[in-house]
Amino acid sequence: MIKIAHRGYINDDHPENSLSALGKAIELGYDMIEIDIRETKDKEIILNHDEDLMRLFKIQAKVKDLVLNELKKFKFSNLIDKILSFEDCLKLCQDKVRLLIEVKDKVYSESYLKNIYQALVKWKMVEQVIIYPPRGDLIDFYLGKVRVGLNYEQFFKIKGEEGLVDKVVVLEMPDRWDKNTIEDIHRQNSITLTTVKQTYFDRKFSTGDHLKLAWQTIDELKKLGIDGINIDSIYHDFLFETKSS
Repeated sequence: MIKIAHRGYINDDHPENSLSALGKAIELGYDMIEIDIRETKDKEIILNHDEDLMRLFKIQAKVKDLVLNELKKFKFSNLIDKILSFEDCLKLCQDKVRLLIEVKDKVYSESYLKNIYQALVKWKMVEQVIIYPPRGDLIDFYLGKVRVGLNYEQFFKIKGEEGLVDKVVVLEMPDRWDKNTIEDIHRQNSITLTTVKQTYFDRKFSTGDHLKLAWQTIDELKKLGIDGINIDSIYHDFLFETKSS
């Protein structure tokens, strides 16, 4: 089971996508960390989920409108961590943990995707990452260069193309997985990943205890044979249980 920390291991002391959240996930034994990246005004790359800085920093500005040096001055609520550059993230994670990289920008400079790839080459992380979401622009640029995340339908469009199946993984939300689907993908020598996060339960269920739902969902996914689960930190103990109940 590939254990994936959604934006690192997050709590009051370790803000999402921060140096301390990544470091704590490594300390706790996660196999992979999911991060969100965005392009800055000066074509650098930082870790930040949102388009703007309001939710985490109470600043009315967008990432794309500020340069890296400006962004790196902003502190998280723990007053220790600052916005992390992609380069500093790779430096920390090299030889320690793999990365599931979500490219958030849909509009970006001509060099953006190339800059991401060159950073991976520089830090010898090309073989240690998966890039997603399964958007056409990302698939077109990265397929064959690094491992990319596809949805189920995209995967079966390329499954017969020699040399590509081992360069992809299939990512779907928990309700898309069943035993037959997972076995189909395994027969093609590829792997299956999913995400279990609180917002998934908030959207899918109008009522219900998300902790109970998460425990049940993770337990069922393990029984189905899913290869990896990307989780919110609040579900850490459910994922790290040594056997299914």
